[in-house]
Amino acid sequence: MPTLLKHYLMPDAAAVKFAIKTTVAMMIALYLALWFNLDRPYWALISAAFLQIRPMSGMVIEKGICQIGGTLIGALVGIAIMALFAQARIPALIALTLWIMLCTYVASLWRNNYTYGCIMGAVTAMLIVVISSGSSPGGMFDIAVARLSELGLGAVCATLVSSLLWPSRVGEHLATQADSVINQAFEHAALRLSASDDIPAMQQALRGSLGPLTMLETDSQAARFEGPEGPGRMRATHVLTRRTLRLMATLHALHQLLHDHADKLDPGSVEIARQVADGFREAEHVKGVPQARQELRALRRLVHESNESDLAPLDRRVRLGIREAIGHAMVMLDAREAIADPGRHRLRSAPLAWHRDHLAAGINALRAGLVFTCLATFWILTAWNSALVALLLGTLFSAFFASRDNPVMITMMFYKGMLAAIPSAFLFGHVLLSQAHGFPMLAMLFGTPLFLGLMGATNPKIMGYCLAFTIFNILLTMPGTTWTSPSTASPTAPWR
Repeated sequence: MPTLLKHYLMPDAAAVKFAIKTTVAMMIALYLALWFNLDRPYWALISAAFLQIRPMSGMVIEKGICQIGGTLIGALVGIAIMALFAQARIPALIALTLWIMLCTYVASLWRNNYTYGCIMGAVTAMLIVVISSGSSPGGMFDIAVARLSELGLGAVCATLVSSLLWPSRVGEHLATQADSVINQAFEHAALRLSASDDIPAMQQALRGSLGPLTMLETDSQAARFEGPEGPGRMRATHVLTRRTLRLMATLHALHQLLHDHADKLDPGSVEIARQVADGFREAEHVKGVPQARQELRALRRLVHESNESDLAPLDRRVRLGIREAIGHAMVMLDAREAIADPGRHRLRSAPLAWHRDHLAAGINALRAGLVFTCLATFWILTAWNSALVALLLGTLFSAFFASRDNPVMITMMFYKGMLAAIPSAFLFGHVLLSQAHGFPMLAMLFGTPLFLGLMGATNPKIMGYCLAFTIFNILLTMPGTTWTSPSTASPTAPWR
C-alpha cells in the first residue's frame, strides 16, 4: 500500500493530535487577526502552521523567538532600504538582493531554528520593499507593523496551544533519540568486534547512529526553554555526542586489527572480542540503562581478568582498545540517564565546536541572489501582479531548501503539493466558503483541507506534499482579505 494512502487510512494517534493542535492554533490566530482587523490575517495562519511543524514546547518557543526576531530585523532592514532608496526602485532591489544573499549565507551555516529566523529576515525585508514600492513613508511603516503583528500573533497562538493542548516536551524527545543512538552504536560495535564482513550492515548501523546523533545535538538547543533542567540536558547531549564519536573511531581501529591481522593475534584475544561483541548485543536488547550497565561491567571484568603478561604488543593493543570501547559505552549510558533525568544525574561538558561549510553557504547565497534578481527583473519589465508570490516562493526555495540534503527532491514534493492544493482551494475556499455565514462555518469549511494536510505533516516521507498542500490552500484562499471582521459582522453575514 502506498505510504500516503496508508497514512490516511490508518492514521496514528500522534498524527491526529498534531493535526488537531495545529488547526486549533491556526483558527484561533485567524479569529484574533480578524478581530483586530489586521491587513493580511492569513499570515498569522502561516506563522502558526510553521511553528507547529515540530510541536515540542521548547522547539515552538525557540522557533517563535527566532521568527519574531528575524521578522523584526528584516522589518528594520526593509525600512532602512526604503528610507535610502524610496524613489529609486533599482537601487532598492539591489540592496534587497544583497540582504537576501547575506541571510541565505548565514542560514546555510546553521541546522536549527536560527536558519528559520534568517529566512524570515529575508522574507520580511522583501515584503516591505516590494509592497511599499511607490507608497508613502507612512504606508511603509504600516506594512512593517502589520507584518510584525500578524506573525507575532500566529507565534503566540501556536505557543499557547502547544503548551496547553497535549503538551510534549523536548526532554522526552531527546531521551528517545538517545536510545536510538545508543542501540545503533552498540549494534555497530557488535559487528565491528566480531570482525564481520557484512559491510552494508555496518554502514547501516553507523548511519542509524550518526543520523539520530546529529538530530539529537541540534534539537538539544531547544531544551534551554524548558526550565532549569534544560542546560543539564544540553551538557549530557554534548557528552553523548563526544563519546559516541570516540567509540566509533575506536571500533574502526579495532575492526582493522581483528579483520586484517587475525592470523597474527592470539586466539584468546579473538575470543574475548567475540564475547564482548555478544555482550554489546545483549546490552542493546535489554530494557533500561541499569541492566545495560550491568552487561558492560561484566564485559569490563572479563577483559581486565584476562592474562596479558605474556601477550604480544598487538594483542595488548587489541585488549586496550576493547577496554576503551567499553569505557566509552558506559559513559554513553551515563549521558542517557542525564538526558532523561538531569536533576539526579549531572555531567560536565563544554559546547561542541561546529563545522561551518562557508563554500556551500556562499554558493547558496549566490543562487538565492540570482533567483531573486531574475524574478525581480521579470516583475519590473512586465509589471506582473502576482510578482510578490513568485518572489516569495523563489526566495524560500532557493534559500531554505538549498541547505537541505536533497533540495531538488524537496522542491519537487512542494510543487506537487501546490498542484494538489489548487482544486482543494477552489472547492473549499471559493465555492463552499462563499456561502458560509459566521466564523464557526468558516472554521469548519476552511479548516477541513488544512486538517487533512496537517495529518500527513508528521510523516517525513510525505511531509513535503502535505505541508505545501496546507500552505497553498491558505495562499490561494487568502482568508480575511475581503471578509468582515467578527467584531463588526452580524451572525448571518457572508464571509466572502
